[in-house]
Amino acid sequence: FFADYYVSVFDLIKSENKTISQAEHDILGLSHADIGGCLATEWSFSENFLNSILYHHDPEKPKRYQRLVCLVHLANAICREMDYGSGGDAVPREIDPFVLDHFSLGEKGLKILREEAKAELDHADSFLSALKS
Repeated sequence: FFADYYVSVFDLIKSENKTISQAEHDILGLSHADIGGCLATEWSFSENFLNSILYHHDPEKPKRYQRLVCLVHLANAICREMDYGSGGDAVPREIDPFVLDHFSLGEKGLKILREEAKAELDHADSFLSALKS
């Protein structure tokens, strides 16, 4: 719906290697998380969903439902690492250290999560491919 605005966002992403959130803030003054938060409020989403949408890039900020927000942040980062889906930019996502502390996750735990996520996504892809046949 905002193709004219987003041309500038994508140009900035390419020219300065910024994340989509950084480029959105620079060009639009707000990000997709902010817009999603406005829509979630307008549509009367429950606070747990609102916070997950609004703070998925800033997991330390919410006062409530922080565990869910941290989980969404973690899932987003792992999916981006695995090139599953697109966030609109090619900048690698780092998992916020707050999230790692929140879940007491070290490298071994992250490795297990990544392996499990890959297996689940492979399974989902197989299932969807079978449906198409």
